[in-house]
Amino acid sequence: IASSAAADIEQMLVTLKSVTARDVTELLAKRGPERLVVAYGGAMHNDLVPREGRADFSFGPELAQATGDRYVELDLVIPEQIKDTATLRALPWYPHYSKTDASAEAYLFSWAPHAYALIFPRTPATDAKP
Repeated sequence: IASSAAADIEQMLVTLKSVTARDVTELLAKRGPERLVVAYGGAMHNDLVPREGRADFSFGPELAQATGDRYVELDLVIPEQIKDTATLRALPWYPHYSKTDASAEAYLFSWAPHAYALIFPRTPATDAKP
């Protein structure tokens, strides 16, 4: 992916969105609306309200409609991977996250109806050598 042209990466993102939306819609049709279906697609693909320029990459709005607005966006966040980057600063939960206040327990943050970030527990630092 890193050596791909921009058009190749964009096509990959569109394809991931399309295939996931298709597969989940098919599962919903087979299993019925009362069943739970979980799909993992990354921090951008599941957005209910995609950021500007990213709507073509997000299956959130399509699946919200397919589920009668019972769709839930959930970002899974590992504290050790949170960096001060433009990409992360643009995420709705980022301004509310404090690395110094990160807990040894997981917590769930919601910024809109049906939109959550699950912040995993911080991994304790160890100096143990193998």
